Amino acid sequence: MHQYEDYHGKTLVDSEGEKIGTVSQLYEDTDTGAPEWVLVKTGLLGTSETFVPVANATSEGDQLRVPYTKSQIKDAPNVEASGELSTEDEDRLYQHYGLDRSTTRSGSGHPTGDASREGYVRPPSGLERRSMQLREEELQARKQRVQTGEVRLGKDVVTERRQMDVPVTREEVFVERTPGGGRPAEGGEIGKDETISVPVSEEQVQVEKQAKVREEVSLGKQEVQGTERVEGDVKREEARIDTEGSPGIRDKKKNL
Repeated sequence: MHQYEDYHGKTLVDSEGEKIGTVSQLYEDTDTGAPEWVLVKTGLLGTSETFVPVANATSEGDQLRVPYTKSQIKDAPNVEASGELSTEDEDRLYQHYGLDRSTTRSGSGHPTGDASREGYVRPPSGLERRSMQLREEELQARKQRVQTGEVRLGKDVVTERRQMDVPVTREEVFVERTPGGGRPAEGGEIGKDETISVPVSEEQVQVEKQAKVREEVSLGKQEVQGTERVEGDVKREEARIDTEGSPGIRDKKKNL
């Protein structure tokens, strides 16, 4: 049980320190009870399981480092993870990881160098684990473009009265009188009608209108970036532990 706790839940990393997955199960040798294989959950959702030998594995905090590359581990043979491993399954795994099977056992029960074991490997007995997933909701924002209004450009006619001063010219008649000095008169008899006329003119203003462009007005649109706060109620699941009697409980919380 102590060995199972030492391996279970640790993060398996390859020889370069790259994360492979999480150790979900430990397999022991049926004769010695020594750890021999770990079952590692891999993939984005942890749906794949791969066997990795614990020979020469080193524990570093919450990590378990093995002397294999990530690609080598992910290309390992697909072996059913239920019950005991058969000799044939072990042979395939040993061959993939470059370990030779023989009848020689190492002192710890791990295969070291060219030494390994024959027989079956079983999952640890006497310790049963069951787990449940605690889920929570999270807010996700989705944007949709909708029409919020419309702007139209038109024109109205506004009538206003304006004035302007126009210089004009007109003719006026003036009378100029000059003394005669007593010189003899020309013409006929005195008393005969005689008239002279002088035409008089003036400028008159005629108003005409002409349309001219005063200014141009145009419509356009541009995008303005802003921030809108949204909110909503989300749910999450939390574990509830109910007990009967007086069992001892130790709650271990791992950093996720």
